Amino acid sequence: MTAKQLRAIVGDNIRVRRQELGLTQVALGEACGCSHVHVSMMERGKTEPSLTLLAALAEALSTNPQALLSPEIFSPAA
Repeated sequence: MTAKQLRAIVGDNIRVRRQELGLTQVALGEACGCSHVHVSMMERGKTEPSLTLLAALAEALSTNPQALLSPEIFSPAA
């Protein structure tokens, strides 16, 4: 798996889980201590979260870091 593929997986998982919980990018950013712009960039696979931010995202999304890294946990409906 390439870094680009991993960023896409993490971004998709963040977006899908955020939407499942009915959170905006602004609300998620506030909950985990980053800007909504950073949330948007992560969701689009343009940047990846640090380990500290990944843990904060997982907590804010009521999941665990492993789930956000998994290609099979939060797949968007086809």
